[in-house]
Amino acid sequence: MSLLAGSLIVTFSLFFGILIGVTAGYLRCLESLFMRVMDIFMAFPSIMLALALMAIFGRGLFNIVLALGIVYTPRVARIMYGLTLAIRENNYVEAAQAIGIGRWRMFTHYFILNALSPIIVQASFIFAFSILSAASLDFLGVGIPPEFPTWGGIASEGRDYLTRAPWIIAFPGLAIVLVTLSLNLVGDTVRDALDPRLRNVL
Repeated sequence: MSLLAGSLIVTFSLFFGILIGVTAGYLRCLESLFMRVMDIFMAFPSIMLALALMAIFGRGLFNIVLALGIVYTPRVARIMYGLTLAIRENNYVEAAQAIGIGRWRMFTHYFILNALSPIIVQASFIFAFSILSAASLDFLGVGIPPEFPTWGGIASEGRDYLTRAPWIIAFPGLAIVLVTLSLNLVGDTVRDALDPRLRNVL
């Protein structure tokens, strides 16, 4: 359940983050509005914002995906926004505008595809952070309901048996550590592989 929640959070964050970032970077009339809203969300600590949203939405898989998706969407949006500003200055974008390429095709073929490498790297990190945040919310009792097994929920229920059966907490904690560490290593490896400056070094 923890991996399912993490994958849904990543999907939510990528979809809305890319949409907001490329729209703000390409359409000057919406740039200030979208980015100031993203700045407001990023001003709050991630776990505090997630706790506040879960207090509003209530417990459940959909609600935790929505809450953590809102928390991590601004990170993707800021990266996509910066990449869109850089890509927008290239000559092939001006040529596409001159021949009348549609806005949707411009977004998908010229901006999103050219920004795909950094977004994939960021997605691996958000996957790790979302699993850790979801486990924290489950451990605090405000995440997924207890009838669904999650690593954070198992660790929370094992607190009462810590002195007699410490493995109840040890194994979920170890699973969280291994998964988040693996995802961070994958992100670093993908970043190094996709960076042209490091490609000859690998």
